[in-house]
Amino acid sequence: MRANSPLKPQNVFLVFSLFFGIVFVFIVPPFMMIDEPAHFVRIYEITTGKIISTKYKITNPQTNKQELIVGNYYPQEIQILVNDFAETRFNSVTQQPIIGKFKKFSSKEILNHLNIHLNENGPKSFLRLLGASSYSPIPYIPQIIGVFLAKVLNFPVLSFLYIARILNLITWIILIYNSIKITPIKKWLFCLLSLTPLCLFQASSLSADGMTNGLSFLYIALILKYTLDETKQYLSPRNKLFLLLIAILLSLSKSIYFALIPLVLLIPAHKFNSLKTKLEKYYFSAGIIIISFILAYFWNYLVKDLGWFLDPKILNTKSQIDYIIAHPIGFLNLLYFSILSEFYVYFFCNLIQFNTRMFFHLPKILIFMNLLLIYFVALIDIQEKQIKRLQKVFMGIISAGTIVLIFFAMFVYCTFPDSLAIKGVQGRYFIPISPLLYLLLQNNLISMSKENFDKYIPNIIIHFVSLILIVSCASIIAGYYSL
Repeated sequence: MRANSPLKPQNVFLVFSLFFGIVFVFIVPPFMMIDEPAHFVRIYEITTGKIISTKYKITNPQTNKQELIVGNYYPQEIQILVNDFAETRFNSVTQQPIIGKFKKFSSKEILNHLNIHLNENGPKSFLRLLGASSYSPIPYIPQIIGVFLAKVLNFPVLSFLYIARILNLITWIILIYNSIKITPIKKWLFCLLSLTPLCLFQASSLSADGMTNGLSFLYIALILKYTLDETKQYLSPRNKLFLLLIAILLSLSKSIYFALIPLVLLIPAHKFNSLKTKLEKYYFSAGIIIISFILAYFWNYLVKDLGWFLDPKILNTKSQIDYIIAHPIGFLNLLYFSILSEFYVYFFCNLIQFNTRMFFHLPKILIFMNLLLIYFVALIDIQEKQIKRLQKVFMGIISAGTIVLIFFAMFVYCTFPDSLAIKGVQGRYFIPISPLLYLLLQNNLISMSKENFDKYIPNIIIHFVSLILIVSCASIIAGYYSL
């Protein structure tokens, strides 16, 4: 490469995501990422061939009554691992530290668990599955491969977690790297959004979010390429098949994000090499939307009785839906208040803030600077292809529809009837649509020459990303470990 060649954002992303991603994999203690115990048990369950979770009648030790609980009987080594690292420190339902019982980790404690090996023929213990029971195997494919190989090679049980984290990270890196490379506009925006502490942390965990975020970024990048890149005159059969595959995988990763699939309608009719281009466009678009919807709906139908983690006697999902049907204005008012009251948290802080179970807070000045940099890159025009006004309107409708669906799901599954706001919404839920939200800011009013942009902005991004990720590492180490 010549000395004066501009830095490629996908290469910058690759270096930072690999280095800091691996660091996050190992410095965050076992099960300290959000919902990791449930994800770990769900991943192990799938490696045993059990694709759909089941309910068991278990005696509740607090009430001494039998209850139907989603879960299964697993080798006791799995329970020992989850119990030692997570259950003795955190409430399994609220995800909050147990007052007076949280203790910091030591390297000795972690290393001691490398002596524990799996005995699938030995004693078994019941472990409950929380929200993870509703996930299909799709977002867990890398983790499943990792755990399966570790089982075959008789590695220590603790290594299952780290190998699964690493493979999840690598898969996410591949998806995001290609997203940045493919998109014809705002490559640095995709890079910045992917390197926020929150996004990188999710990818470095066992969470289904890594695959979901990577697939959503890739799907949006493909739509932008096929819509705006005039060097791409026609969509080949391979292009169409690949777009269909990504749409299906995304819909089966988290069904809420099926709402992104209609973006395919943005692709101009002339990109379809046919005498009846408009008809072919709508046939193709309808096919992708319908196939993705049917598969997502079919999976949700299979797991509809598994439910989430809240007691159905306290929160009945059917009654929640009935309430929305009977009181649509009341629900819209609740939705409006929920978004307005927490707008800053959902769409600003929690899109940046890393998301461990202790919720260590980054300095507000760093969050503000990160947001400022993202907004600058989104707003500045460097003579790239412009998204048309009607295309922006459609992208805005898709974004708004996805946000409403997220709040709808949280109302149905996580909000008690007498709540004054919709509960359970987290900033990480908006990561998959974050490129769309910031692309709406594209304009030609604030401009900068590409030469000056390439000369100054990548260096600013590199220095700032280094700073915020180093601070994140320091916060985790100081917060979790006895020094």
